Amino acid sequence: MQPASVAKLSICLTAIIATAPCSAHETGAGGFHVLHAFGSGTDGASPNAGLIMDRAGNLFGTTTSGGAYGYGTVFEVTPNRDETVLYSFTGGSDGASPNAGLLADKSGNLFGTAATGGSLNGGVVFEVAQDGTETVLHAFTGEPDGATPLGALISDKRGNMYGTTRLGGNGYGTVYRISATGTETVLDSFVFGPYPAYPRSHLILDKSGNLFGMSPQGGSEGYGTIFEIAADGTETVLLSFTDGNNGGSDCRHGLILGVKPRFAILHKSKPQ
Repeated sequence: MQPASVAKLSICLTAIIATAPCSAHETGAGGFHVLHAFGSGTDGASPNAGLIMDRAGNLFGTTTSGGAYGYGTVFEVTPNRDETVLYSFTGGSDGASPNAGLLADKSGNLFGTAATGGSLNGGVVFEVAQDGTETVLHAFTGEPDGATPLGALISDKRGNMYGTTRLGGNGYGTVYRISATGTETVLDSFVFGPYPAYPRSHLILDKSGNLFGMSPQGGSEGYGTIFEIAADGTETVLLSFTDGNNGGSDCRHGLILGVKPRFAILHKSKPQ
């Protein structure tokens, strides 16, 4: 499951920046227009995450609801703006309510997480093949392997995938690995105290195999953390946010890896 050379696009729900001229029914300055407006129900509803693009310019993403059964979809939008539902979740053992974006391999197979559903309703890691066949690679059970995966997957050069669960493990979420053969391993299970809690965003991986992420809660004052899981499994809190006004609070949308400073916060959410 080597990652494809896909471009990750930042989107705001159904709005996408494009360079083609707008047609008469489209509005917006600077070439902004809607490639697809979800609304029929069966085509999906409530897209919550970013898109990935293949070399042909096709876009792929998820919706948290809608589809044939109302439990979300995996969809494709072509350069001609044609939308196709590749898979509709049934809400059963196949998963439900995917909240994150997708990961693609070199063959065009898509990988993602669904927040609920599965054998014990703890969510799943899934694969959708090019022919639309869905396979559950792992169904979360809560303890000890985690539950409610809300963040997107990342992968390394060996085909292992990494992610977080908001719940499960010791009760405060986990960091996990799915091997190329589909075996799940919990790399860290968060506990109560000045530690990360309830992670819900994607991870980043450096060249040495260290993982970095954010949690919207936990830390020394409960306002969230930036944490590291070293290649040897050691957990370190790199930063504890101190308050909602100055130090940041409830950050839940992940990090990007930079040089100076080492990390940049991709998005900061206000407390809700």
